[in-house]
Formats: sequence, structure tokens, C-alpha cells
Amino acid sequence: MNQFGHKFWFSFLVALLFTSNCFALLSVADVNKLGIIYFAQNDFYETPYDILVQSDKGDQKMIISSEGKKLYEANMGSVTEGFKSIILNSFKGDDAVYAVILRQKGVHGEQVELVNLTNAKIVFHTTSAWPLVYEVHKNSLDVIVTDEQRKEIKKSWKVP
Repeated sequence: MNQFGHKFWFSFLVALLFTSNCFALLSVADVNKLGIIYFAQNDFYETPYDILVQSDKGDQKMIISSEGKKLYEANMGSVTEGFKSIILNSFKGDDAVYAVILRQKGVHGEQVELVNLTNAKIVFHTTSAWPLVYEVHKNSLDVIVTDEQRKEIKKSWKVP
């Protein structure tokens, strides 16, 4: 396991402590030193999900796990490709749980990825030269992207 991996797992354990009754042991400065950018524990349809994004020397890494099992791992690159937000979702007609991940794309742009957490596959990915807008529907994801000439384009993903 490389240095980033050791630091990541140490940070993951620290984040678990941070969310438990032992959180008083860590200061915000301690969390910042460990490179924790984002940590959340979400219950989605009574199943717990842990989401951790950590930075090490400018590179970001995301891990999504549930009940101790790693479901998805991604090296997200530098801050210019970095993490902005995440939501968990399910779609009508599909039993899988999906992660909608919004990331930075360069100085002004954004990108969105739709990840099927059942098989850890990115099923939809699109980028925008400027901030994008996305809407999650019962059985689809719609994204409005803007190209370099500021022309808006609608892109969609539907449950197969």
C-alpha cells in the first residue's frame, strides 16, 4: 500500500471517530491536516453509506463504502478536477443505487458523473465549459451543459 493509501485509511478511521462520540478529540485543524475534504454517512433506504473525499498533495481521492465494503473508488485528480458535491439516488425500474457526483472541470466548467454503485461503473459522464445544471427525475438524469461559445445543450441518461 502506498503512502496515500496509508494516509487515506488512517483518515478514514479518524473520520469515523469524528462522527462518533469521540469527535471532541479532533479539532478542525487536525481534520485539515489529514486532508479530509468531505465526509458523510448517509442512510439510503435503510442502508448506511460512507463517503470520503481526501486530498494529498493536491490530488483528490473518493471512496464510497457500505457496511464495510468498498463500492466505488476514484482518483479525482487535482483541484481543477476536484469534488464539489454528491447525492445518492435510485431510479424507478432499477434496483441499483447511484451516486450523482458533481466535479470541477477547469477554471469555470463542471462535470457530472452518474455511478452505478452496484457494479462501480460510470454509466453517464458529461462536461460543461461553464457551470452546468442537472435534474434527477424518476427514471432519468437531465443535464444542461454550456459549450465554449455559451451555447446550451441538453444531455440525458435514462434507465435502460
